[in-house]
Amino acid sequence: MKHHLKRWLSAALLLLVSSCSDAVLEVPIEKLVAESERFHGHVLVVEATVHCFVDPLHHWLEDNQRNRVGVVPDDLLQDLVGQQVRVRGRFTAYPQQGRRIQLHQLIRLPAAENSTTKSNSRAQKAQSCVQLSSEPGVD
Repeated sequence: MKHHLKRWLSAALLLLVSSCSDAVLEVPIEKLVAESERFHGHVLVVEATVHCFVDPLHHWLEDNQRNRVGVVPDDLLQDLVGQQVRVRGRFTAYPQQGRRIQLHQLIRLPAAENSTTKSNSRAQKAQSCVQLSSEPGVD
């Protein structure tokens, strides 16, 4: 009987320890940029603004200091350009692929309510997506 209890307690302790390694951490993008290796493989929560680039089309999260993190799949962000979001997902940092969060959850945060924000929201959204135009005479 004691042998079975020891086994059961060992299994329960192992399960508890392994579940602690998947604890969700709320981390600012600035810290992810500075300490990418530390957070590699962890499930994180990040709040930032959605940005995009047209050619090739891709989206990312960016803070006010222009620190950036990619999001996979990034097409889920296409209707949120210029808006604040809160994402939860597994963070990875590889030299060839950069910093990315594999999305588990995506929440659009409410915008600050003021008349300027309401009247300029479409213009801001359009300007948030960067597109390089070719020089005159160059295709």
